[in-house]
Amino acid sequence: WAKLVTARVVLFGLLALDAILAVRRAPRYGANDFNVANLGFLDHLGPGRVAYGVCSLAIALLLTAVALGVATRIALPIAAALYAWLYFGSQLDSYQHHYLVALVLAIACFVPWQRPADPAIPVRAWAVRLLLVQLGIMYLWAAISKLDPLWLDGTTLSSQLTGSVRSLTESTVGFRAMSWLVVIVELALAVTVWIRPAWRFVAPLGLAFHLGIVATGFEIGLFAYVMCALYILVVPDRVWTALGSLGFFERTGRLARATVQSPGTPAVVLAAMFAIPI
Repeated sequence: WAKLVTARVVLFGLLALDAILAVRRAPRYGANDFNVANLGFLDHLGPGRVAYGVCSLAIALLLTAVALGVATRIALPIAAALYAWLYFGSQLDSYQHHYLVALVLAIACFVPWQRPADPAIPVRAWAVRLLLVQLGIMYLWAAISKLDPLWLDGTTLSSQLTGSVRSLTESTVGFRAMSWLVVIVELALAVTVWIRPAWRFVAPLGLAFHLGIVATGFEIGLFAYVMCALYILVVPDRVWTALGSLGFFERTGRLARATVQSPGTPAVVLAAMFAIPI
C-alpha cells in the first residue's frame, strides 16, 4: 500500500501538471476546420481549440483528485477517456509518449488505488504487473527502432547531445559506443522491468537511464519524469517497508492533510492552473 499510494500521488500529480501545460497548445486545434486523427473515424470528431482547452483543464482537475485519493474509481476512467479522445482524435501532438500515457491511464483504472482495510497486508493487482509489462513492450520497440545504421554508428546521437553530456561522451566512450549502450540498456529493461526478482537491479538502472536523459536536455514535456514516477512500482517492496518502519509515511501524511485543509490551498491551486498556461 505504501508503494501504491506514493505512485498514485507522484504519477497522477505529474500527469495533472502535464495536462495544465498542454492548455497552451489548444489554439492549434481545429484551425481552418481541418483535422487528421490517429484513428480515421475521428477525423471529423477531433477536438477543437475550446474542447481541447476545457478537456485539458478537466483532466488536470480529475487527476489531481486521483492523486489525493478522491473518487478514484470515477475520476480516473473519465480522465482516461478524455485523454484518449484528445490523443487519438488529432495528430497535432502525436508523440509516442502520449500513446503510452493513454495506455497507462486505461490500465490504471483497474489498479486498487483506494486504501485497503489493513494496509499491512500486501496488495496484489494484475493491473500493476500489466503496467510493467507495458513498459517492457515500450523499451523493446524503442530498442528495435534504433537498429538503424545512423543510430548505431553514433551519427544521430552526436547530433542530439549538447553541453556537458556531449563533452563527457566525447572524452570517454564516444558516440558510437554510447549509442550501442542505449540499445543494450533498453533491451535489458524490456526483459527485466516486469520481473520481480530483478527489481533490485532494474530500479537503479532504469532511474539512472531516465535521469540521464533529463541531464541531456533531450526530452519531450514531462515524459522522463513520468517514467521515473512509474519506477516507484519497480522499487523493491522492502524499501517501502523500511521507510514505513521509520515513520516516513505518517509524517508526510500529516503534512499533506495540513496542506489540503489549509484555507488558502484551493485558491492557490486554481490560480496556478489558470496562470501556468498563460
